Amino acid sequence: AAASAAHTALEAKVGAATLLTLAGQAWAEGAGGTSGALWGRALETIASRLSDETQTDDGDLVQAVAAGARAVAEFGGAEVGGAEVGDKTMVDATEPFVQAMSEAGTDLASAFRDAAEIATQAAASTADMAARKGRAKTHGDASLGHPDPGAVSFSQIVTAISQELATRS
Repeated sequence: AAASAAHTALEAKVGAATLLTLAGQAWAEGAGGTSGALWGRALETIASRLSDETQTDDGDLVQAVAAGARAVAEFGGAEVGGAEVGDKTMVDATEPFVQAMSEAGTDLASAFRDAAEIATQAAASTADMAARKGRAKTHGDASLGHPDPGAVSFSQIVTAISQELATRS
């Protein structure tokens, strides 16, 4: 749904802010579970930091993406059960990603590459955690040995974005 909305918006030649807002709304409305709301929030937050009229430099994009990931962590934490790092949720990957993006320089491709690697390592480390929050919390210790799907999906998406940015640098 989000990809279709973004494609339609792109064909209509809207700016970056509108494109991401429409994609975020479609993702939030069309995806099942909590992840749709989380990704919708991320895209809409990034969009709020961009403009339709002016081109955004890499430094501003780095900060916009960090704000979007932070919005996921805050939404997942405060509004969806108080998840924190170590609870075996998407937050285990978003928090280190946010920190890396916030501390990054102004080169978008490098910042994304480094932050995506950190998010991937963090997602893998959730296999060593017992689920305390999120949908897997009912599994508790039985979730040991399996990484959190939300953390893994987050790391895969930011890795794919990183790879695309690398081809454009």
